[in-house]
Amino acid sequence: MAATLRTLVQSEHRGKVIGGEFGFLVHRNPDTLRGVDVAFYSTARLGQLGEPSGFSDVAPDLAVEVHRASDADLIRKVQQYLDVGVRSVWVVDPEARTWTRHQVGIDPVTLTDPASMVTDAVLPGFTCPLSAFFE
Repeated sequence: MAATLRTLVQSEHRGKVIGGEFGFLVHRNPDTLRGVDVAFYSTARLGQLGEPSGFSDVAPDLAVEVHRASDADLIRKVQQYLDVGVRSVWVVDPEARTWTRHQVGIDPVTLTDPASMVTDAVLPGFTCPLSAFFE
């Protein structure tokens, strides 16, 4: 999934996709840091970020979480992301084979049909069949 996003973003110079050991600040005093599976920073936010490594106080435009059975506070994590300015949060569930997009002020959208096309206004022009997330 990160590779698919990275290919689109790099080919169109839209920003940077970061995966792996990276996270961002979701609350201050006390500081709360959250690791994210995949993050996308638009060119505009990337300028605020500097060299992405470790943890940042700049929220990404898009955060992607892969749902795990052990992740009991996933809903709280999604809300924290939205509260600090993440424009779109995707939750990908490999077991249920679903994709859900969360955005502020909009009801979550869930795709279950493998032929459904994943799109998001945060990444204009990005389309990917849901099935590609589970290959």
